[in-house]
Amino acid sequence: MKNILIGIISLFFVFVLASCKKETSNYIKELKAIKEYSSNSVEADFSANVTTASSSENIRFTDNSAGDITSWFWDFGDGGTSYEKNPSHRYRNTNGSVTVKLTVSNSSDSDTETKTNYIYIY
Repeated sequence: MKNILIGIISLFFVFVLASCKKETSNYIKELKAIKEYSSNSVEADFSANVTTASSSENIRFTDNSAGDITSWFWDFGDGGTSYEKNPSHRYRNTNGSVTVKLTVSNSSDSDTETKTNYIYIY
């Protein structure tokens, strides 16, 4: 979604700059700024090895995010959290569905993926 937005913004700058007849050097500076922003953007995504498990099982989560990520924050939906890239978690004293969130970030961007009722614990 962010990449589509960046593409639209890039096209907007091309048309605006062309219609204003800016100098080529200014046009290149604007495009470099857009490219720098887009190269630092991140997009959160994750998966789990299982989505239905007993409270005695460890579930392995895998980060599938895009971008130059420097930090991860997992919220497992039961009060448990992790800063690991690919953590494992056991849902003790939990029954039913839980929502899992992953927030990824770097020095200039962050993004959160939320999967509602993603894990069912029995």
